[in-house]
Amino acid sequence: MQGTSYRYYLLALVALYISSQAYSVEICVEGDTFEIVFEKRGWDGAKASCESKGGQLAVLATKSVNLGVRSYLRDNDIGSQFGQGGLWIGFEDKKDENQYRWIDDTPWEYTNWQDNQPNNNYRKDSCHGQDCGQLWKYPRKKPGFKWDDDYCFRLKPYICQYKNACV
Repeated sequence: MQGTSYRYYLLALVALYISSQAYSVEICVEGDTFEIVFEKRGWDGAKASCESKGGQLAVLATKSVNLGVRSYLRDNDIGSQFGQGGLWIGFEDKKDENQYRWIDDTPWEYTNWQDNQPNNNYRKDSCHGQDCGQLWKYPRKKPGFKWDDDYCFRLKPYICQYKNACV
């Protein structure tokens, strides 16, 4: 009986270790590596995680880069790897409402908003509204992964970008 308890304890520890490891995939788009990280974090935590690895939250500031990342997500059914929501990317309007900015100060010229977005929905956070950018998994059955503003505290996967890192 004691040996059986030990085995279950050991299996639980192994499962805990495996579940704590961040699963990710990497793709190359226009010379940059984009890492799709399935570990769920809030926007600030995702930003810090990317920066701790020498990158940044993904800046999809051109049509070609945006299309390259979105096409990979759709063509490889990445939306099935996580539940509802989307993936954090590197834009926000925390300081000045409706004045979106890329985290690396790339000029805000190209956009690819989901229909009726951004909407800065205040229902769940009346203090701040929705201030952080995501590629939205919408519609759920065949997601387009267009841009959306969401509550920064929500836990979701994210995309890191490493400049000039493709081999």
